[in-house]
Amino acid sequence: MRKNKILILPVILVLLLCFTSNAGAVDNTTVDPAWMEKAINTQGDDKHPPAELVYEFALAHPSEVLPASKSAYMTKDYNPYLNITTINLDEDKEPEHIMFIGQNYANTMFYVIKKVNNQWKIIHSEYLWLHNEAPELHLSNTTLKNRTFHIRYLHERGTGLWLYTYRFYKVINGKTYLTLEIPEEVNLAMYASLINGDASLTKIQVDSNDDSIYAHYSYEFWPGGQIMSALHIEEPSEGEPMLLLKQENAFVSFDWNDKKHKFEVSEPSGNAEADTITLAQFNYFLNLLKIDNDKLFVPAFKKQLEEVTTSGDEQQKKIAKYLLSHTKTKK
Repeated sequence: MRKNKILILPVILVLLLCFTSNAGAVDNTTVDPAWMEKAINTQGDDKHPPAELVYEFALAHPSEVLPASKSAYMTKDYNPYLNITTINLDEDKEPEHIMFIGQNYANTMFYVIKKVNNQWKIIHSEYLWLHNEAPELHLSNTTLKNRTFHIRYLHERGTGLWLYTYRFYKVINGKTYLTLEIPEEVNLAMYASLINGDASLTKIQVDSNDDSIYAHYSYEFWPGGQIMSALHIEEPSEGEPMLLLKQENAFVSFDWNDKKHKFEVSEPSGNAEADTITLAQFNYFLNLLKIDNDKLFVPAFKKQLEEVTTSGDEQQKKIAKYLLSHTKTKK
């Protein structure tokens, strides 16, 4: 687990996350075909400097990342970034373009561009900030016409907390759909939090038929300072957290819902084993950074907490019993 990262951004405890929206922001503006040709041809050579290309695009498609003001492109910090992947994503034979473009590699706009009636149309636009990392694009090896692709996305990063996710998309009938979002890495380690924790994606697979996604996680959770203080339990002297729950290899699968254009958690039949992630547990990973995360934690991991009350050490038993009896859970 990566708990020793040094982070300098201000701490924001409350996140207004929205994972229910299906389609992303759509920009139906037309991209100049001459610019598209230059941009595609410049991948891998220097015939057309990226700085010039990025500025040309900004003039036609200004955004928070690409202002139309020329002064923004004259600073020493300006390090233009342009990356285009050409691949067929949907039902027709014409390939689409997935593009990342910005003033630097970690601060870009993410576009999906499709040819519609002999014009290049932006069918998806999204701001992508990755702090100090370059964009990631992953393409599934599929036999279906509507190929799944995903990118890495940063929701929050600060002292003692961060949340990176993978966002999965499909292009269907000329429209880009956000079909799934899963945590890639989420960490919370703060005194004020009732429950702290870390969940990391260890393996991911999109099957060849593109109708299921499989993900493996390792996770661990421990009480925050408020609970430790309420129960008069001292922090371990070596500085390591007092683990309450830990799982090295937990599994969750997502099945494609064609009517909703979404991947949905496949709930286990019967009682879930410790290595199976339920819908409630998956949702908890996504909401780990919320202040009242204990209200989601207790119902999601009730079975595991009940086991701790009999199998844990004395302090773990005390904490588990406290959570089970004192937490008002959400219905």
